[in-house]
Amino acid sequence: MKKYTILLAILFIISCGPEPADPVAELIIKNHSTYPLELTIYNAGIANQSPHDITFSLPINNETVYFYWSDIELLISPADSTFITFNNEKRIIYRKNDGQPRNILDINSWEYKQGVSVENIYIYTITDEDYENALAIK
Repeated sequence: MKKYTILLAILFIISCGPEPADPVAELIIKNHSTYPLELTIYNAGIANQSPHDITFSLPINNETVYFYWSDIELLISPADSTFITFNNEKRIIYRKNDGQPRNILDINSWEYKQGVSVENIYIYTITDEDYENALAIK
């Protein structure tokens, strides 16, 4: 019986740890193109994890929301490239510092809004212009 009491006390102490902090940023990626797409960020930085690849599927006129508990630049900084694949037909590739006027890996390409429930909101909108700049997949 004593063992169970000690075990319950330990579980209670562990479960009463600090509450997780509120997210610092809300990242919204919108697909405003007329094509379904898949977005892959290679070597993305995720809070409290080693960088790894992230893939989102976005239907037409849809968006994905990602809450981030640190500065957005920590998500984008380690990333080395991003593929946006439209309808499995065309692909646009963005690389870190590739000089393209719009680049999902460049924080300046994101629209910034001051948040209410979240400190910062960053929005990246994928459009038909991105589709037009994409190359056919061979």
